[in-house]
Amino acid sequence: MWLTGAFYLCAYCPDRAEQFPDRPQYAHLREYRLDRIREVEVSSEPVSLAELPTLDCSFLLDSELAGRLETLHDAEGRIVQQVDQLPDGTLRVRIQEISLLRARQRVLVFGSHLLAIENPPELKQEVGRMIRNMAERFS
Repeated sequence: MWLTGAFYLCAYCPDRAEQFPDRPQYAHLREYRLDRIREVEVSSEPVSLAELPTLDCSFLLDSELAGRLETLHDAEGRIVQQVDQLPDGTLRVRIQEISLLRARQRVLVFGSHLLAIENPPELKQEVGRMIRNMAERFS
């Protein structure tokens, strides 16, 4: 997958799932930047996931972005970004991300157009904490 200017291999780590069974499935994904991989070891044990588990996120954007964002699909035709315009003109965006970090990056790109983060609560908390820290630094 193409992320932040480089290709990454996104992989599910079953060992981490066994070690931390209480964490959500997406928390057991790891990203490996392809141009930094020096060696690969192939395990003989298959992983039984048909597709990578993702973090479902939804957030609201102001009406200024109406017509600028579209619903996006991956190569297999699955929706990875759903954009719906609400009756008041605001946009509800639903995305599938592989980690809280990537979701945070996607949300923060919208800057002052971001009105609210609906789900998940941990994304809302992390973005709020980050914005408060930034406000302290720049005031």
